Amino acid sequence: MLQIKTLITALTVICIASVCLAGLVTFMLWREAGRVLDQRHIRDKMRSTSPIAKLSPAETTMARALFRQAAGGPEAFAAQNLATQAFLEAHQPLALRTQIKRRMAAEQLELEFSEDELVHAYFEHTYYGKGEYGLDVASRSMFGKDPVDLTEDEAFALAAVARAPALRSDPERLALWVTKQKEQVK
Repeated sequence: MLQIKTLITALTVICIASVCLAGLVTFMLWREAGRVLDQRHIRDKMRSTSPIAKLSPAETTMARALFRQAAGGPEAFAAQNLATQAFLEAHQPLALRTQIKRRMAAEQLELEFSEDELVHAYFEHTYYGKGEYGLDVASRSMFGKDPVDLTEDEAFALAAVARAPALRSDPERLALWVTKQKEQVK
């Protein structure tokens, strides 16, 4: 009887220690994920831009086209992509530990910023081909106008280029993609 009690006590201590260790590891990974975001100044860049009250019509159209099938919604897709970009810029290895930290970083962004802020930041950090990053730059370069002045077709075209920058050099494929996306979104 005494041996069974001792065994149960030992197993209880081991279980408690395992839970504590798992909590400590999770906490450490969470802090490391936040540190990568801070080192890449992701949060600072998002805070330094003027607050986003609502997405522009062009951004809304682009979000519908890009995030149509995103699991977790647009904010999860945008946060995951921003976190992935931060970890790639930080030259983190593609190991399981890094993938866990990247997901934790995305969760931190989702907790800290609104859906509109995340989607807007995603558009501003996305590569649009020809060495151009950011929706404003791509919009002016491709169409000679600000994103708020884009037509629906132009917004779909920018969404296509955001997904596949090579489409920018192939107007026929770009037009085909725009037509296909308009049909699927509506």
